[in-house]
Amino acid sequence: KAYNISFSSKQSLMEGRNKGKKWCLLAAAYDKSMMRTKVGMHLGEIFDKVAAPEDHYVEVYLNGTLMGLYDMCEPADNGRSDIDYDDSAESDELMFELENGTKDNVYDRDEIRDGAMYYNAPSSNVRYVTEDLEDEVLALVDSYTEEYNYNTYLAKLQTDLASNAKYANWTSTIKDADYAIRNYKSNKMFDYIDIDSFVDMYLVNEVMNTVDFNYSSVKYYIKNVNGQPKIFAGCIWDFDLSTGNSYYSGVRVYNEFRAQTNPWFMYLMRNEKFLIV
Repeated sequence: KAYNISFSSKQSLMEGRNKGKKWCLLAAAYDKSMMRTKVGMHLGEIFDKVAAPEDHYVEVYLNGTLMGLYDMCEPADNGRSDIDYDDSAESDELMFELENGTKDNVYDRDEIRDGAMYYNAPSSNVRYVTEDLEDEVLALVDSYTEEYNYNTYLAKLQTDLASNAKYANWTSTIKDADYAIRNYKSNKMFDYIDIDSFVDMYLVNEVMNTVDFNYSSVKYYIKNVNGQPKIFAGCIWDFDLSTGNSYYSGVRVYNEFRAQTNPWFMYLMRNEKFLIV
């Protein structure tokens, strides 16, 4: 089982990294080698331009019982894992993630009730999620007097959050960036993305042949640069299913490009400017 550690006050567990109350203990449940996450995180540090967590192997004891070997790392939170944006109440910057799974089930409804907020890019219908609107989402959900399915919850929240600056900036930035990226013969996409972090995100996940990269656990954050919102790639995450470690034969080959099945990178890799950076 994976664990999170939450201290009562911020602690420094890794030299040179920010203190924090929360630290992650990754179990690598699908990786018997216990090496894939470690290698993936280290590649992110080598490539340098994409946000990457610091991580170290630890042995975990619970009440004196050895629970096993874990990879302890920084969480994917602002101010940690090389992620840096303004998350104050006055700011419209936030973090989000590709989460293009099923769209109409009880699990998703419960995720919304826990504070997650979803958005489907209109031009591609690809779905993204943020937890940076948790307080606003929970307040609205608590005010609803009836139980709703996923689609009804989402529609009500989208209407009620329309005037929220963070939500408006998030949805409009994804909408514009998604449209520009898909129009890959134009360089308009570079108005919306930080090219260096996207290049390094691609390289890490292509080298690792990451299974989840085309539908989940792909993290980004929006930061204002010269007064305009820009999407930065990272932090990198979730490598236990990578480098051929899957029953799916398509990721157990060396001569195909798994990362180019990602909804954005499949178009970025067709753009001449992105290819030569």
